[in-house]
Amino acid sequence: MEKKYNYQRVSTENQVLIINNQRKYVTILILLFILSTGGALWFVLRNRHHKKLLEQQKRLTTKEEELKQQAKAREILLQKQIEIQHNALNSLNRLKMELSELMASANEEQTKSNRLVLSVQTNYRNTILQEIANNVNVLYNNISKRLSSSFPALLENDILICCLLLAGLDNSSIYTILSLQPKSYNVKRTRIRTKLHLQHETNLVDFLAQF
Repeated sequence: MEKKYNYQRVSTENQVLIINNQRKYVTILILLFILSTGGALWFVLRNRHHKKLLEQQKRLTTKEEELKQQAKAREILLQKQIEIQHNALNSLNRLKMELSELMASANEEQTKSNRLVLSVQTNYRNTILQEIANNVNVLYNNISKRLSSSFPALLENDILICCLLLAGLDNSSIYTILSLQPKSYNVKRTRIRTKLHLQHETNLVDFLAQF
């Protein structure tokens, strides 16, 4: 009986040991599975993060290149605008000199009453005035159309006066060129101010330059 009891006890202990060992193996397997899964997940997340960083860097690089190209394009455009404005200023100064000479010549011819010469000079004067207006439009971002669009009450002659003022011509030169009496010219200026809705203290030329 004692031997049988000892055998059963030893057998039971062995089974317990086997169960404990199996539990240990299972625990180890579970831990290994968790570690391997965690490692794989960390690797995937790390690759995904790395990939995202690469994509962001690529987008930033592309954006930087686009900005460089845009800056280069703006620089080229600015250089062209500066060149156009420089040419316009030179042309404007030349036209103002030609206009002064023309008006002086017209006064002499008027004394001689040479109608043919006066007609030619008038046509030439109108051509110069148109060129002055064109150059002013270059310098002031097409101000003629912008004025006409914003203030429909302005007449073509009103806008021409605005352009001549922006060209730097004084009032006496303008009313002489346009064959106006000083009083008539002053009335026109007052009407222009009214059409532009200017306050009494607002300078007309300053307003036009900033428009």
